Amino acid sequence: LVDRLAKGYLPNFPFKPESFFSFPVSVVLGGVLLGLVAALAGAYFPSRRAAATDPARTLAG
Repeated sequence: LVDRLAKGYLPNFPFKPESFFSFPVSVVLGGVLLGLVAALAGAYFPSRRAAATDPARTLAG
């Protein structure tokens, strides 16, 4: 939609790209992989720490 609007309404300026959202597959897969790794690390490490604590000691203190 943005590409269609840009083609229709933006003037022809030098070095205008064919598409504003054209990314190589490797960049898209890398972004998805990075997001997945960050989400897993953000959930895994705090849960390991929480599993190591004693619940009774945590509630009493």
